[in-house]
This record gives sequence, structure tokens and C-alpha cells, in this order.
Amino acid sequence: MYLLNPENLYTEDYKSANIHFDNGHVQESITNVGFRVKGQGGRMDQKKGWSVKYNKFVSGQKFLDIEKLNFKGCSEDDSFMKIQLAGDMNKAMGVPTQRSSYAVVYINDVFVGFYFMHEDISDHFIDSRFAGDGSGNLMQLYYNVHLGYYGAEDTYYRDKAYVNALDYPMHYYKRQEGNDDWSDFISWWFFFSNSTSDNDFFDHVEQYVDTDTLLRLMAVESFLLMSDNLASGNNIYIYHQTKEDVEDQMCLFTYDFESVFFFDKETNEPLQNPDIFDFFLTLNTSYDDTNPLVNRLMLSAKYRDKYVDYMSTFISTVFGSESKQQPASRYASLFQFVLPWAAKDKLWQLSFGISVEKFVMAAEQTIANLPLRYQNVTSQVDAYKRRR
Repeated sequence: MYLLNPENLYTEDYKSANIHFDNGHVQESITNVGFRVKGQGGRMDQKKGWSVKYNKFVSGQKFLDIEKLNFKGCSEDDSFMKIQLAGDMNKAMGVPTQRSSYAVVYINDVFVGFYFMHEDISDHFIDSRFAGDGSGNLMQLYYNVHLGYYGAEDTYYRDKAYVNALDYPMHYYKRQEGNDDWSDFISWWFFFSNSTSDNDFFDHVEQYVDTDTLLRLMAVESFLLMSDNLASGNNIYIYHQTKEDVEDQMCLFTYDFESVFFFDKETNEPLQNPDIFDFFLTLNTSYDDTNPLVNRLMLSAKYRDKYVDYMSTFISTVFGSESKQQPASRYASLFQFVLPWAAKDKLWQLSFGISVEKFVMAAEQTIANLPLRYQNVTSQVDAYKRRR
């Protein structure tokens, strides 16, 4: 198979394929769609990630109004549930998030694995999440990007800003959608890197940032102890809104939620600082940069108060009476659904060193820690409210 030839693993070329989709309710076959291996370092793993682009060879072709689907092998999520957990909680807080589900994938009638399936972040995603908008620029930032300003010329950003000795992009900028004009993002980064006084920053920050969506996202990130997050500078999208009431505001949201809710397997304690404020101020010491946006917001009494209020909203929405099902119960049911497929997925186990026993332990630990993290965060929120 061409795509599995080691010489072709890093090609971005799509090959034509026929896709059959069956979820028990919708059964549909689509011909001549684009199909390729996806991901970065994971392309050498035996279990590959896949990308399906419906309109690659047939202009305008879509499936259920979706142009592109991605299939993740879940290399970092040994519970197979954390990625869904993070997506669900972002949706509960009204943060722009990809629609997603699980998929059993066969290629040429051969089972190749159990996957996490999600829509691509593209113009259709923007049109559906930002009603009445859709014409603004969309920027993807990943791998240690801290909104740094590297000059007024866009060439530096287009060239990925900085590449280390291993030829790996350390500050990776990619304009996904829009008019190919980078000046709005460059002026945005200039503001965050050059607002030396707190008065200047807080007088103008809401002209540049949709702080309400940002603070809701921060509540989810800190609850789930995300290691790929706003503070670490990994896996961030920025959309330049163009509607009149929010014109020029940038909306930040994140993607790729595998690196969440990690706990020490011996002590059952969080691997990261669980404090809901310090979480955004404590960075990996190997990084030279800090995020000038989330750090400053957490140092402001006004935004700390709003952040705590959103955390209260998160707690009541996900764990309180407003929740249709308690998370521990929901993910216990999800675990029973995932278990037989995770056990069958030998490529997943072989590629990432995950036994069925390790999967069961990770899933049960994730479920057990949900109410514990809820209690921990609730006590912090209550203590903060008593002090203010």
C-alpha cells in the first residue's frame, strides 16, 4: 500500500479512496475522496492516524455537511476517554470545539483500529461556530508559541519563526483560513509583547481578545490539568472575528486534548500543580518564554474574579443539578463501550506499549479522579469567594 511505504509516510499527498460510513442510523458510501496518513512524529508508529478529505478530488463534495474528518490513534491517551472528556467539557462551557465521536476503522475490509474521530477546523467549522461571521483569518499556533512578537514582516512567521537543531519547529505559525494577510495577527502579538504598563494592557485587552470565551476555556483547562494549553503555548487556534459587535476581537480555543488529567499511578496525585490560579503561571522550566496574555489576566483582580465565576459556572453545569448525568457515571458507561474495542486494537497496544490491564487502570483512575478533582476545585473556589 503506497501510504504505508516508509518512503511515503511523510507525504501530504492524498490518494483517492472510497469510504463507507455506518453508525447504525446513517449508512452512506462516498467515492473518490482524499485519504492520507496524518500527524507528526506518530507517522512511524504501527498504528497510523488518518485524514479523509471529501472534496479533495470532487469539488464541493461533503459528507453530512463536513468537508474533512480526522482519525486519531490516541497515542497519549491510554484511557481512550480523556480526549472525549475534554471535548465534552469545552462544549458545556460554550468554547468552540470540534464535533467528535469514536470510530471502528477498516481498510480494505481489514480492521486497523479503534479511533477518535473529529471534524477538521476549517472554514466550515468557523461558519458553524461564529454565526454571522466567517470571513476572518484563522491562525494555528503549536509547540511552545507564547504570542511573541518577532517583527513587523510576516516572512519570519511564515517560516515557522524558529527551528531547533533537530530541524523541528519550536514556534509554529500556520494561517489556516482567511485572506492571507498576516498584519492583524502581527499587530495583535505586538500589543501583548509591548504593553509594558498594566494600565495600557488592561485598558485595551478587550479590544483585542474575546476574554469571556478565553476565561471559560481557562476554567476547563485548569480543571483538567491540560499540559498542552494556553500557558505552555501548545495547540492553540486564534480566530479574528469580523462581526460588528466584536470586530477585531480574537477568539482563542484549543484542540488535540490527549494530554489531560494525568495522575501519578502510584500516589494517585496530580502530576501538575492543581491550584486553579498557579496553573497558568507555572510553566515548564525548559521554556524561555511566558504567555503575556493568560499570565497577566491571572494577576488582575478583575479577571481573577471573572475566572472564578466561570469556574463556578463550569462546576454547576458539569457536576451540579444542571448536569443531566454526573461525569463519573457518564464515563463509566463510556468505559464499558470502549473496553472491547481497546482490547481488540492490537496495533494501539503494540505501538504505544499499552496492555489491556494498563488501559483498564487508566480508565478507572480517570473516572475515580473526576469527583476528587471536583471537590478540590470547589474548595478552592469557595475559599476565594470568602476572601473577596
